[in-house]
This record gives sequence, C-alpha cells and structure tokens, in this order.
Amino acid sequence: MTIALPRASVSVSSPQGLLYSGETVTLQCNIPGYTGWTSYYWYKNNQLFSQTSKTTIIPIPITKTGQTDQFRCEGTRSGRPKASQLSDTFSFSINALPRASVSVSSPQGLLYSGETVTLQCNIPGYTGWTSYYWYKNNQLFSQTSKTTIIPIPITKTGQTDQFRCEGARERILKASQLSDTFSFSINGTCTIYVGRMCMMGGHGRKQL
Repeated sequence: MTIALPRASVSVSSPQGLLYSGETVTLQCNIPGYTGWTSYYWYKNNQLFSQTSKTTIIPIPITKTGQTDQFRCEGTRSGRPKASQLSDTFSFSINALPRASVSVSSPQGLLYSGETVTLQCNIPGYTGWTSYYWYKNNQLFSQTSKTTIIPIPITKTGQTDQFRCEGARERILKASQLSDTFSFSINGTCTIYVGRMCMMGGHGRKQL
C-alpha cells in the first residue's frame, strides 16, 4: 500500500489582515500530520531562494501593488517520511497605501500677505495617525500634528512654496503615501475693512 507524502502549504503568518506596500510579510510553511521537520526549502517563481526555518520573511517594495511573486515550500526531516510534497503556488495581494492630501484649514477664502495660514494633512479611510511629516519644497521642515502653521511674509504675493505631508501610526498600515505637492495663492495686503471684514476684490472674510 502506497501512502502519498504529506503536501506542504504556504500561508501568511504576519501581519494579519490586508497587506500594504512597504510592509514586511512573514510566510509560513505548513505540513500536516507529522512533526520534526528540520529543513524548509522556499521557492520564488519556482527558483530556490531560501533554505531556512518554517517561516521566511518577504519585504514588499514601497512601490509594489497588486499580486506578488509566487511562493512554494517543502520540508525534510530525519524520520519517515523524509520529505513532504512541494506546496501549491501561493501569492498574496498588496494594497496601495492611502495617499495623504494637503488643504487650507484656516482662514477660509482669499489669502493675503501678512496673514498666518494653517495647513491640514488629510488621510482618508483610516484613523489613529500619531505623527505627521511636513515638507516644504521637498525638504522636511516639521514633524508635528495634523496641522502646521505657515506665516505669510507681508511682502509676499503670488504662489507660495510647495508643501507636502505624510502620516505615520503604530498599528498595521504604519504609513501613508506622501501627498502630491500643494501651494496656495497670496493676494496683496488687505487695505479695505468693514468692521473686521476684509472686502478686497469684493470678497468678505474676517481679519485674523
């Protein structure tokens, strides 16, 4: 009577849930019915790439989305049976990180020389962001909260510098994608007020 060798299978050991670009995934080789497996052989796209323990670590490139390479494993041991069957191919899906965006939190309406503008970093679909990184002209200038304050020089008009942001947090999905660049237009100094309302260009807004 001939008994088939046990067939290995591959599963994701960690992290649990959806997988995202830039994370590190641990794959596990499972062989049912027997213990004492001493060596595990790991294949990527049918090429041996690792002879390690029951698990292997796969870094996911930050730019990678969609389906991954195909992985397979098999085990050997000193007792009988001495080897498992090679697992079926296994791949997993990689989701893109949520992309941050920058908006003006305050003041609303037209912006004028000499004012102070508060920018806000928005990251859709997730909560619990603990750190926000702010870049001006692609240089990190602040690691603060969800908002950052930008003083506008009294002599400044036209387009501002370019701002970007990204978020980080402690749990699974540890980072967002960096936002697209954001700039805002500055109008001349406001000179016409009705009470505390600037009326330049026919637009009303409270003076800061």
